[in-house]
Amino acid sequence: MAKKSISFETIMESIQKREYAPVYGLMGEEPFFIDCISDTLEKTILSETEKDFNQTVIYGADSTISTVLDEVRRYPLMSDYHVVIVKEAQSLDHLEDLIKYLQNPLSSTILVINYKYGKIERKLATEIERKGILFESQKMYDNQVPEWIFRTLQHKNVKIDSAAANLLSEYSGNDLSKLDHELEKLIIALQSTGGDKITSELIEKYVGISKEYNNYELVRAILYRDILKANRIVNYFEKNPKKNPLLISTATLFNSFSMLVIAYSQKDRSQKALSDYLGLKNYYQWKDIEAGLSNFSPIQAVHSISYLREYDGKSKGSNGNSTDDGELLRELVYKLLH
Repeated sequence: MAKKSISFETIMESIQKREYAPVYGLMGEEPFFIDCISDTLEKTILSETEKDFNQTVIYGADSTISTVLDEVRRYPLMSDYHVVIVKEAQSLDHLEDLIKYLQNPLSSTILVINYKYGKIERKLATEIERKGILFESQKMYDNQVPEWIFRTLQHKNVKIDSAAANLLSEYSGNDLSKLDHELEKLIIALQSTGGDKITSELIEKYVGISKEYNNYELVRAILYRDILKANRIVNYFEKNPKKNPLLISTATLFNSFSMLVIAYSQKDRSQKALSDYLGLKNYYQWKDIEAGLSNFSPIQAVHSISYLREYDGKSKGSNGNSTDDGELLRELVYKLLH
């Protein structure tokens, strides 16, 4: 629905250049990008003194479409713009009534519609796209997160090594709001220590993630068939069950073994071919997959997927299972390695 050419980065760059659209339709399943765009517009279009008379924030759950229409038709007072931000627009009834206004919008009004966890109705979305910017914020896949970390930090002139990016990704999953908070914390820590890049050691100290005992290292231990290391991690997880739920472990392992099965289905298994096909972002991810291909046959990889599905079900209490996560993980890891 949304124009593929309009990316989050493009929108943010245009805002920094003070090139505004008369309407922004921000929709989708990932709230982080919606909040970033909306918050930036809210903070930067008007000066603090201009905001008092020319910026209105409306919450859909507590308002009506009539209120929104009254606001967007109001002219600014001693300012170039009148900014109207509709938050929780998915809770606002009759949002489609905006179509008539958008057919001839005021050039002095900037309307921002935050429509989270869904899509704006097609006719309204089409009108927004015709007159302004329609942006669909999509959830990021877990394997895309390390690259997002690199890209985000690059914009802030901060470096991070691959192991540290993977560690953060494994810890936060695709919760970008949580991840962004941790990155800000690490940037401050990096500045205070005088270091030149974010490392696993820095993450362990300031975020509290163990660089040795985490799901990323568990996956690596299993792919390399390092039985001793795998069992050390299982022991650590068993002692810290709240920080290391089995659901996360099985999901992380499932992703890696799925890649092995896909890799075996390809004729060209060279580094470049598999990196392109599997979306591997760096040399270290490729080496882990290479180790898995060396240590697990196609049949073993498929059986591993079956084990992971079985224990994912057990962790959710299927068939009345009441075994604790630590014992289930120990059984699962034993089956994967033997």
